[in-house]
Formats: sequence, structure tokens, C-alpha cells
Amino acid sequence: MNFPILIFIGIILLIMGVVFIGVSITIKKHYEKLYNNCTESTIGKFDKVSERLGLNDTNDMRSYYPIFKYNVKGKDYYCKGNKGAYHIKDVDIKDITIYYNPNNPNESYTNKKTNNTIINVFKLLGIIFVVIGLCLIVLKLIV
Repeated sequence: MNFPILIFIGIILLIMGVVFIGVSITIKKHYEKLYNNCTESTIGKFDKVSERLGLNDTNDMRSYYPIFKYNVKGKDYYCKGNKGAYHIKDVDIKDITIYYNPNNPNESYTNKKTNNTIINVFKLLGIIFVVIGLCLIVLKLIV
């Protein structure tokens, strides 16, 4: 294989790796900020189901999420549950604890479990891309 092409591929993989690692850090910081800001809690009552279409807008790619209504100082707010389902009948409609920001009650979440899987997948892919990219670049420099 032509070595300038390997350098180019190495640089592309290196950039992709840095972007993936950056995305994992951004997601993690978003959740940390949310958890730090949302210090109050209340009970959310099931209100309705939100439908989200997949990338191709077909019925087989739909997912459904519960929307919960909660009240703070006499005003109603809504929070989408983070546990979706592929069938509307499987949506969890039990009352749930809503954690919200007392300074901005619109900022809320329903479960303090960070989605570490997605964070770790982005981080791992980023590290793999960086290592492969660096290997390709170093290979060209020593050959």
C-alpha cells in the first residue's frame, strides 16, 4: 500500500479518535452538570407517551417514551422518561421520582443512572482510532 495514503488514513483515524473521545467527555460532563444542578425531587405522574421515529421514519424503527408531569410551586412541568420501549404497550407508566433544578424546574431527569455504556463505547472507539492512527503514522516514519 502506498505510504502517503497510510499517513492520510492515520491522520483521519487520529482525528476521528480525538472526536470520539471528546464526545464521550462532553456526554459525561452533561450528566455531571445535570446531577449537580438538579438537587430537588418530586413525584412525577404519567401523562402521555412520546413517539420517536427512527432514522428512516418507518414503523419498525419507532420507540416510545413516557412523559411525566410534575408540579413545582404550583406550576406544571414535563419530563421525558429515559427508559423507552419499542412497543407502546411496554412503556412504563408508574409514578416516578423526578429530580429537578430548583432555579430552573424545566431542567430535570428521571433516573440518576448515567448511561455509561455509550460513554465507554465512544471512549473505547476513540482510543482504538487514536492508537491505529498513530501506528500508521509511526510506521511511515520508521520505514
